[in-house]
Amino acid sequence: MRGIKKVILLIIVMLMTPIVSAETYLDILTNIHPSSTSGTIVWSHYLPANCSKLDKLVLTIEAYDVDYDNNIPVYLNDVFIGYLEGGHNNEWANTTFIITDETTLEQIFNASNFAIVVKVQGKSGDWVGVDESILYIEYTAGTPEGERYEDTQENIQENSTPSPIVWTHKLPENYTKILRFALIIQAYDVDYDNHVEVYVNDVFIGYLNGNANNQWTTTILTVSDENLINQIINNTNVLVVKVTPHSDDWVAINSSRLLVDYIAGENDVRSYEDTQEDVSDETTWQEITWTHTLPSNYSEIIRMTFIIEAYDVDKKNYIPVYANDVFIGYLEGGYNNKWSTTVISIRDRGTISQILEKDPHTITMRVVPDRSDWVKIGDAKLIVDYRTLTSEEESRTSAPIPLPVYLMLLAVILYYIHQRKE
Repeated sequence: MRGIKKVILLIIVMLMTPIVSAETYLDILTNIHPSSTSGTIVWSHYLPANCSKLDKLVLTIEAYDVDYDNNIPVYLNDVFIGYLEGGHNNEWANTTFIITDETTLEQIFNASNFAIVVKVQGKSGDWVGVDESILYIEYTAGTPEGERYEDTQENIQENSTPSPIVWTHKLPENYTKILRFALIIQAYDVDYDNHVEVYVNDVFIGYLNGNANNQWTTTILTVSDENLINQIINNTNVLVVKVTPHSDDWVAINSSRLLVDYIAGENDVRSYEDTQEDVSDETTWQEITWTHTLPSNYSEIIRMTFIIEAYDVDKKNYIPVYANDVFIGYLEGGYNNKWSTTVISIRDRGTISQILEKDPHTITMRVVPDRSDWVKIGDAKLIVDYRTLTSEEESRTSAPIPLPVYLMLLAVILYYIHQRKE
């Protein structure tokens, strides 16, 4: 019955709306956070790819147990739009926000043209729950350049940690140009604004939203500058995301969603991963080694990225890492009795050639601890961005080598002489 009433309410709102020459979009989310909480409730509505401007926005939220008016604030992309309707102790009730103000719509859309993140802030004196959210927009449609791609990673780091948190997103295999992309990250217990940095392929793109002690928040980081995109992408099919907490601001990461607008076409760059699990059983001061296998069909390796989980690395710039006996960097340090993740990305052609010179098929990794800093290696991953052999190159390498004509004639003559002797 509640659902029918909400649909009727939405239809009434839409009928009262003047008809405009704009596109319309409707998105309904259910079962968001039905149980009451004093914490922040966050969810996202994703906008259509061809949305170039918001003309009108109608949002209906079904909330539970909102006791007081003007007490539970609601934000869209961190823009305050009003409060949930109060006076509904232990009851479900709908609150509808109608936004037509151009400045407010522009603020919401400029914060992210990929999605609208809704945030409801419960309070210790007024716990609330949210079941459904209905978003209706009228928007100016642009001509979307390219296609849209999505990739989601979940349960990334369940417990709060001061150590670097690292995960990867794959880009579309068939892209020729990345137009823009957005990362939508759900994080827990980010106490301060402009404090926890976010890097993509070692390039800084922004901070996690803060001021949320013991609460969940959603951060949208959009990258559309062409120079910055080229610096991040640089002929790769993988985005390595790194969040850097601090000793005074431990955080956890639940999910991360990547949205990419790109131009499709022929792309000869491929991505390959090789993971070795639980490399060493216990901390040690002796050398730790493991081996990664390279793709069999590569013609050129553009980049190597090593992601190494290490335990109890006390000091920075102290534990060296080698790939085929070539020094490539140090393990992340300053994490006594804690796990940390080291990301080493190599794009330099000379260094890559030096690594492959010893063995073009496998890479033997070597970590050299010290008696004063014993360490353990957990999972270790190698990500390779490479170009494949062309069909012509494959035929040259796989086809049998023809014998020179004079060798064939010599064989015929020798056979003839042998026959005459018999």
